[in-house]
This record gives sequence, C-alpha cells and structure tokens, in this order.
Amino acid sequence: MNASIEQCIRHLSALYRGPMAIENGLCLCPLQDPWDKLIGLRGPSSSTG
Repeated sequence: MNASIEQCIRHLSALYRGPMAIENGLCLCPLQDPWDKLIGLRGPSSSTG
C-alpha cells in the first residue's frame, strides 16, 4: 500500500476491504471512518506484478 494511504488508515479510519484492483490498472481502497461511513480511495496500483 501507498505510504499516504497507510497514514490515513492509522489516523482517520479502518481498512474496510482491499485494496483491490479495478479497471485501467487502478486500485480501490475502501476505508471506514469512525462514524461508520465508507470512503473509497482510488489511484494507481503500487504493485509491480
């Protein structure tokens, strides 16, 4: 996982599911905030393979 996503998880939320690969080489990381709302972070995958 990207370092900024890891920092967000530590300070603001909990990893809900994933990260998971989606279309066009992107990755989706759903997070759950302290009020049980889901937030989806989408961006390029950091994996190389």
